Amino acid sequence: MNIDKQKVFLVDDSLSTLDQGEALLERYFDVMTMGCAKKLFEILEKITPDIILLDVMMPEMDGFETIKILKADPRWRDIPVMFLTGKNDSESESLGFALGAVDYIVKPFSGPLLQKRIANQISHRKLQTAIKDYSVNYEDTLREIVITSNKLQRMISALPPGMLPPEFGGETPEKG
Repeated sequence: MNIDKQKVFLVDDSLSTLDQGEALLERYFDVMTMGCAKKLFEILEKITPDIILLDVMMPEMDGFETIKILKADPRWRDIPVMFLTGKNDSESESLGFALGAVDYIVKPFSGPLLQKRIANQISHRKLQTAIKDYSVNYEDTLREIVITSNKLQRMISALPPGMLPPEFGGETPEKG
């Protein structure tokens, strides 16, 4: 896998969809194709993708069951999952979103549309991660400020009254 491109996993039991998807995406993304959910979980143990494109109708384990497992596992919960499927009824679409999918694209799909939607989801995920990291750093810094302030307050409280400068509540020396 190319480390400079975002990693896209395409999971579908149709060889033609895998070939078409790889041909449309390989210029922009590092695409890894697999024909079933079992293979997806084997690879996820070693490699974390930036996004997963998942078919709904697959033998052994369908896409809905697959996303349930992905979203239940903390290692994979935050990986965006897009359904790329021939199942185009509103109930399936609603279920896909309810289970945590970020998008639902019906086959046959447009190459430019698919590329743009993948890029948008990857950018969105990166932005969410940056905001989360910023929030954690902000909270850590704020916690350190409070701890330092409390220590300083205890140190000031322990000083004799004549030792404090006026800006910290001490008395102004009299000039005589």
